[in-house]
Amino acid sequence: MPRVMAAEQRRRPACGLWRRAAAALGLGLGLSLAGSAEALNAAGVGLAPRAGAALALGGTWRSGAPVRGRGSWVTMQATREPPTPAPAPETEPEPVPVPTTVALPVPELDQETGKELAVAAPGAQQELAGQEEQEGAPLWVYKGMILLVAFFWGTNFPAVRFIEEFDVPSSTLAGARFGIAALALLPSLIGKEKDIWIASLEAGLWSGIGYLAQAIGLESAAASKAAFICSLHVVLVPFVSRIFGLAEIKRRQWAAAALALLGVALLEGAGSSAPTAGDALLLLQPIGFGLSYLRVEDANEKYPGECLAISAGQLLAVALVSFAWMGFDAANGIAPALGPIMQSKMAIGATLYTGLVTTSLTIFLQTLALQRVSATDMTVLISTEPLVAALISVFVLGEQLSPLGGLGGLIIFCTCVGSELLAAKELEAEKEAAGAVGL
Repeated sequence: MPRVMAAEQRRRPACGLWRRAAAALGLGLGLSLAGSAEALNAAGVGLAPRAGAALALGGTWRSGAPVRGRGSWVTMQATREPPTPAPAPETEPEPVPVPTTVALPVPELDQETGKELAVAAPGAQQELAGQEEQEGAPLWVYKGMILLVAFFWGTNFPAVRFIEEFDVPSSTLAGARFGIAALALLPSLIGKEKDIWIASLEAGLWSGIGYLAQAIGLESAAASKAAFICSLHVVLVPFVSRIFGLAEIKRRQWAAAALALLGVALLEGAGSSAPTAGDALLLLQPIGFGLSYLRVEDANEKYPGECLAISAGQLLAVALVSFAWMGFDAANGIAPALGPIMQSKMAIGATLYTGLVTTSLTIFLQTLALQRVSATDMTVLISTEPLVAALISVFVLGEQLSPLGGLGGLIIFCTCVGSELLAAKELEAEKEAAGAVGL
């Protein structure tokens, strides 16, 4: 028994030693937990420093249980604080859509009738503006070019009549005139593609036929009759355009062509002489000139911006036809003779004028105008050429104009003005119709 007691007493100190070691270990762990309480709270654990102290005092702890430490009872309560939510990132508030109002176009009223005017939609207005910008100058500028051509052609007759007084063969005069005109514009044709050469030479070939028929026909027919027959292209061009479907001919254009033809007949006195065999040759004038207008109009559509080259090709073809005529005359004993012209400065100046102004310039202006003006409308404007020639003959050469000739000139003038006014009205109606479609 004593041995047992003694053994038991020896074991007790060992047990106490282990308890102290465990307490020391718990104290160190508790201090470590207490020192890092803030870190634990920041991490969201929520362990209070008191819990670490309680664990250090007793090694174990319970919520609300008495813990013995250093000779006193301490009641420890472990509390778990709720985790602190992370601050939300600052973001800019989304803009609140503000309702917008659409301004509707206010209809425009006619001041006289009070009716609403048709206004083109923005898309249609932009399209019309784009077309006008692409087309360049206004339409009246191109029609003014044609009237200028008619004026220069009207001055060509007195100049040619003056040169013929020097006893120069007609073939030689034609070769000099068209040779000078072709040389003036030929550089613009060099380097162009083959299709432009073909198209321009074809149009010039038809013009060459017209000029050749006119020159040969004037050797046996009166100038007034030749001018009237030449004016038949006013009717021929719309007729050919209608037959082959090249363009839609309006009633206004048919009426203008008929009235212009009547005016030329009265002005030139076409019925003053009986028909002759030479008149058949003169009929090639309107055919050649009329078809050349249509071919130039087609060439302008295929090759825009090549008016100068197309004009040069036409003049080159007419010059070649004139040179062929000169060769034919030379083969029949009529040698080319420029000597009499070279002896007179006035004759040289007149020859240069017919080559550079009444031929080269007029062909270019005519080709340029056919970009915007139809061949049918152009023939009506060209019909003023006999009127210009008659006025120059009266005021420059001192010739007299018969009453019927004056009436014919008045019909031509009124026809051109009336046709242009109706054309302008049609253009405005087309624009209004395009604006109404765009609404």
